[in-house]
Amino acid sequence: MYTKEEVIERKRARDNAAYAKKIGRPVGNAGRPANTADVLWSKVDKKGEDECWNWNGYKNNEGYGRTWIKDQGYYAHRVIFNLAFPNVIELNAPKSTDDVGFLLHTCDNPSCCNPKHLWVGTHADNMADKVAKGRSPDFSGDKGPRAKLSMSQAKEARQLKKNGISAKDLAKQFGLSLSSMKTLLRGNSYKE
Repeated sequence: MYTKEEVIERKRARDNAAYAKKIGRPVGNAGRPANTADVLWSKVDKKGEDECWNWNGYKNNEGYGRTWIKDQGYYAHRVIFNLAFPNVIELNAPKSTDDVGFLLHTCDNPSCCNPKHLWVGTHADNMADKVAKGRSPDFSGDKGPRAKLSMSQAKEARQLKKNGISAKDLAKQFGLSLSSMKTLLRGNSYKE
């Protein structure tokens, strides 16, 4: 039985051998040099201390730099931050939106790798930063495109519930599904 690493290495060797046979010459790491710290830093356009340091390597459609280390893809700004401040974050972004470890840009430049422009936070921090900087529409309360009620109607529905009207009757009266009305009555939508 092989370990996971051995299986990956054997597959890489088979793939490289097949590619070498196809092109008629030996190949190394699929034609890419190993991404050492020096190689990674060489892909950063370092400028002044407080300026953006843009990633000169591959960028995805959103403009974020991407790089590969041992056949695993990472965001370039996370890798560079980790080189500047080892062990503060994981190279992979957190899986849960509740976890700390998201890396946020103060400059709002997705290509920037300047560690002075990056800070560690949560997904909620990132969304709040986005709203505060006007890069996200405000869909709170009745401002969203899917809102069916005004804030005054939502207040009225809550008051009627306090007066003893059932959620089912309120849903019919206001033209909402029962689950949407219950969400409103719990305070999870149409927040004041």
